[in-house]
Amino acid sequence: MHTLPEPTRLTFICSDRIGNQVTAEVVATQESGYNPWVWRAVFRETGEPPAELMGASETVEQIEADICARLSLLQVAGVIIPSADKGTASDRANAAAEVADVLRTASAMAVSDQRRANLVTILKELGSEGIVGITLAAKVLGIREAGLKAMLEGGSISDAVARDIEWSSHKPAAWMDGAHHLEPTP
Repeated sequence: MHTLPEPTRLTFICSDRIGNQVTAEVVATQESGYNPWVWRAVFRETGEPPAELMGASETVEQIEADICARLSLLQVAGVIIPSADKGTASDRANAAAEVADVLRTASAMAVSDQRRANLVTILKELGSEGIVGITLAAKVLGIREAGLKAMLEGGSISDAVARDIEWSSHKPAAWMDGAHHLEPTP
């Protein structure tokens, strides 16, 4: 019987690009024997629903740095409303929803950028094995040539496609979501 790994819980404070601080409540898991750590960070003081980021990190020690680095690219000032401020509940809810949308968009962009970088790594590996060109690489990876071109040109790489690419290239689950710039290429 397969069971889910026990989650690791972390809490720390990060700053946005203009210095506003928010507390990250993080739940991270790692499947036994596989990298990366997959995590979800929730920022409760941004309102209801709270803003969140999702991603992957190579080590549990790297999770805080990765989350704070993503948050440092965003500006949440003027949207986070301290409870002491006056305003209607709907104003606070609308502001919180705006922050959540910004953070979700940033998270999706960061994951797509990471997946794109890892896709390039896989294409280089295929090239070293003599599998050269978009047409042949797309066949080996089991995706359409037009889809592969779109991903390389900035199109999003969905969870399902990322998992298919990992399977086709013999990578562990969630490999496309992590940073592998320090790993040697075969």
